[in-house]
Amino acid sequence: MSELHPSITVIPAILEKSLDAIQAKVAVAKTFSDIAQLDVMDGVFVPNTTFADPQAIAAIDYQFEVHLMITKPELYAAMWNIPNVKRIIVHYEAVSNVQHMIDQLKKMEKEVGIALNPGTPSHVLSDVIDQLDMVLVMGVDPGFSGQKFQHDAIEKIKELKGMRSDLVVAVDGGVNMYNRARIIDAGATVLDAASAIWSQKDPAAAYTALVTGVTAPQAE
Repeated sequence: MSELHPSITVIPAILEKSLDAIQAKVAVAKTFSDIAQLDVMDGVFVPNTTFADPQAIAAIDYQFEVHLMITKPELYAAMWNIPNVKRIIVHYEAVSNVQHMIDQLKKMEKEVGIALNPGTPSHVLSDVIDQLDMVLVMGVDPGFSGQKFQHDAIEKIKELKGMRSDLVVAVDGGVNMYNRARIIDAGATVLDAASAIWSQKDPAAAYTALVTGVTAPQAE
């Protein structure tokens, strides 16, 4: 659990095309984290698709934050107003009116997160930043796991923290043991990780390493 380092939260990200695959990863994630990020992709906003049946997710005994990488999320966010979704993250680039989107999510009594793609400057959130529970800085162009981290994200984190010092800044995409310290030093306190956890032989150990910054010694 993240209590190993209370100032840093690591959230395992799940990007899958089937319910069975999601359930399999949840079964593992439950052993080390009390929440996972569920990536929802529509093949339009991003060139990939994932499983996206809210009622099937509602039947899973586990808590999620839902990262909607879809066009016009204001039309679909209400579908994710289910008890085991704590936070809904939408992309600034996909929303026609960010204030209306924030209001909609608050009426659903969900935590509100806004994601910024690598090409989107931080200042676009200046008018609404005080209303947000989280800003998610994308370290890669969204759509596929395993991409290389784009280091411009470091400056964006610093800019966001300069705009609001108590803002929770999360980073998603390309997070690993080699860049975690720079990301945290810039001001991020939440790390969303997919391949850095799931591509390892021991996902629990990989998760703990991301939380603590310490890699467990390899067995002889």
